[in-house]
Amino acid sequence: MSRGVWICTRVLLIAVVSIFVVVALLGCSSTLQIADVFASPIDYQQEITLTATVTIISAESPTAFAIVDNAHILQCGNLNCNTMMMWANNVSGGPMPVPGDVVTMTGRFEYLGTWIFVADSITVDNNIIDRLAPL
Repeated sequence: MSRGVWICTRVLLIAVVSIFVVVALLGCSSTLQIADVFASPIDYQQEITLTATVTIISAESPTAFAIVDNAHILQCGNLNCNTMMMWANNVSGGPMPVPGDVVTMTGRFEYLGTWIFVADSITVDNNIIDRLAPL
């Protein structure tokens, strides 16, 4: 095999492997935080996995609840932090989380007058109420 053919074969092989790696990385889902999606929820209208801390349950809608970034709630020290607060809607049919629950949700953002995370599934990871300052 000539040196030129050998080099072209190697370059082609490296390019093909690189394409497979990029496709594999883009196809892998990772859990996002509120801080990752807050600035532009319009970019997350496809299914994503999101983790957040529940702060309040809506008085008007029994399936709606407010969520904030986990790191921000721990930094603030109580559930009254409204930095990076967003609304979520539980359409999973499962039980509602309670304030202080750290949840992992699968769903997507929909614009319903404001951006709301529509949660098709919700898993309660833990409750951080005991790590926060009393109100």
